[in-house]
Amino acid sequence: MAVLLITRLLTLVLGYAYPAYDCYKTLELNKPQIDQLRFWCQYWILLAFLTTLETITYFTVSWLPMYGEAKLALVLYLWYPKTRGAKHVYESYLQPVLARHEADIDRGLLQLRASAKDATASHLQAAVSLGPGLLRRSRRPRLVAAAGGEKQRRRRPRRPENRFAFSVTVDHQLVTIDAMIDTPGLHADQLQKRQKINPEEEEEDEDATVSKTRR
Repeated sequence: MAVLLITRLLTLVLGYAYPAYDCYKTLELNKPQIDQLRFWCQYWILLAFLTTLETITYFTVSWLPMYGEAKLALVLYLWYPKTRGAKHVYESYLQPVLARHEADIDRGLLQLRASAKDATASHLQAAVSLGPGLLRRSRRPRLVAAAGGEKQRRRRPRRPENRFAFSVTVDHQLVTIDAMIDTPGLHADQLQKRQKINPEEEEEDEDATVSKTRR
């Protein structure tokens, strides 16, 4: 595991970071050398091709023994000043293949670009046409619910006011209380309860109280 991490780190530094800095130094010269710029262009073209090929076939070649070390050695071979393998590999293998199929590649890229443009335009038109409808559908339930609630508030019946009276005896005096309550669903005739006190019974109660006091 440690060897794999070290190999990947060296590949990033020696295959990307250092060549990128050397390419920057070449570009910033007062009089850039055309041969050196051409060499670095060949190197980056090969590196892009190898990276794409590795991504496609990674699960097939990654399990091979010494794969990371072989990749590091290939990258060093491509840009190392004494070997400069990028020029040889590009001019001998990659450039002839690309020149042979250049017209087909350009045609495929144009078709792919046109298809992507048409698909993007159609999706945008569909989104624009569906947008207002979806917005109206999302607002409609809220408006219906709000209208229904308003109708219910308007049609809510008033609670009937029920009045009743009752009588009680306070300090041997008959007191009649007239009260009003607000109860939904009940009628006034069901709540009217009057307590009638018989005068004769009241006099008997008073006599009994007086006799007890005398005793």
